[in-house]
Amino acid sequence: MGKESRKQAIESLKTVINGFVALENDIVESGTVEKDMEVFYKLQELHHIYRDAYAFLTRDLTLKFDEQFEDKAIAPKGDAVIKLNDKRSAKNVPKDDADRKLDTMGAAWFVSYAYYNLCDKNHKNWEKAGTIQPRLSSYKNGQKSYLKLWLNKVLEKNDKKLKNNQIDLDPTEVKRMALEILSKLKF
Repeated sequence: MGKESRKQAIESLKTVINGFVALENDIVESGTVEKDMEVFYKLQELHHIYRDAYAFLTRDLTLKFDEQFEDKAIAPKGDAVIKLNDKRSAKNVPKDDADRKLDTMGAAWFVSYAYYNLCDKNHKNWEKAGTIQPRLSSYKNGQKSYLKLWLNKVLEKNDKKLKNNQIDLDPTEVKRMALEILSKLKF
């Protein structure tokens, strides 16, 4: 990995920073759902640029560390010890409580129930799930602590993952509802 590649990654990060500055007013002042969706997609684009630059730079640094430290463990993480050159070790890091609860509910179900609970009592797609009680329990146990975090995680999810749900909601609808819930939470 050469200097030019690293410079390109740094330029990408500068683009992200400038993008956030350009969106400042749109982010601070909530508008219509359509405007919020537009801002969301711009933020998502900036997130992808950042993620790619970050991944490149950390991969580049990891290769340098691997050369220096060979196969030594360098970073304790929870119960697992992470080795820089062990690609499987990242999967062994325990998920945090918020991620476990969201996984238990399912992202689409969570948004559907939160939408029913906070926006529209006529929305009943969440009732189509095969198992409701464990999902309700996770929702109620984490709602106060994780609601905004969960909504943001859903907005970042890949549409293919969101499409796999038992409650007949397409990813665009799930993300639209999540944005509407977030806009209500700002007030």
